[in-house]
Amino acid sequence: MPLSLKLPRRPRQTLRERFAATREKYARTLKANRALSSSPKPTPIDRVALVNYATWLYLERQLVCAELYPHMGSRAASLVMANNAADRFHFPVWEGGLRGIERAEKPSARAVRVLDMVGVAWREDLPQDRRDILDPPEMRDTGARPALPYGWPTIDAELVAAVSDLRRLDSLTETLLRGLPEDRDPETVPGYIELESARQGVLAALSSTRADGLPGLQAKAKALQTEGVVNDPETTSDLARSICRDLTGARSDIVEPQPDPVHAVIEEGERLLSEWLGLLKTKAAAPHHHPSHSLSEAAIDAVWLHWRERVLTTVPRTAEGCRALARHAIAFTEQGGANLEGDTTTLLGLIARSPLL
Repeated sequence: MPLSLKLPRRPRQTLRERFAATREKYARTLKANRALSSSPKPTPIDRVALVNYATWLYLERQLVCAELYPHMGSRAASLVMANNAADRFHFPVWEGGLRGIERAEKPSARAVRVLDMVGVAWREDLPQDRRDILDPPEMRDTGARPALPYGWPTIDAELVAAVSDLRRLDSLTETLLRGLPEDRDPETVPGYIELESARQGVLAALSSTRADGLPGLQAKAKALQTEGVVNDPETTSDLARSICRDLTGARSDIVEPQPDPVHAVIEEGERLLSEWLGLLKTKAAAPHHHPSHSLSEAAIDAVWLHWRERVLTTVPRTAEGCRALARHAIAFTEQGGANLEGDTTTLLGLIARSPLL
């Protein structure tokens, strides 16, 4: 006869004991929550770190591109490759254009980690005198937000992506139907209906989306020349009408080159500088109480205000504009006796961002 072991039954807790245990558990949880809430919060990222990070990223890109594309010389950093892992890191979602940046980690969240990892001693710039130089109050965020251009960060991004999708779908359809008997109905081939449905959706987007610049018009023109569209009179007509509509209602700068805005900015800067230099000559020959003293102070303030708010924020649109900006910076240094060492990176950044370089 097998032996059976009986474990002693655990005495049942009374209502009072269960209530006491629950109250004790609640007290422990409350204590832990209070400890967590009273723990010091992480300090926000210092702006000095972000300023250093922006400078480091710019210079790092110049040096990397110089190694990658040495044959391009000073234009090496103007080439940006997309559709790679780094592109997907910043734009993890593609929904008819560049989207998803709001779902990615902000660059400011990794600035300190990257700077510390590569050994940038950015904390040396934390003293107030260095902070005022690196991050002057007039350069900080005012809260105003300019409207982003259509298709940002690439003009007509949706149309450029659509014509690329059209070519890909046409290639997949051709591969799917290759080698089939001529009398076979394509709709009986598994996967054909899905490809054709996606293709019609892309064509509808190309016809209905207005082009805001030459990239969009070129995308529609490329689609119009594809074999599938050429052999489809209805789709050809839709795309042709779409292009006519875009051209008819377009601004002049969609097809015509516009004056480089940097020339007007430079002209105004030269006028202000000349006015200040003239007042200096008058001040040198005038008594101390002459009103030219206060006028010269106001004039130099106007010169620097124009330099910071207009010159250092205007991207030249042409190669001639880039040369004019460089010449103006040299003249500003020589005639005004200004030290532009801290603005050199900004000036180089403006020239590097010129769309025609």
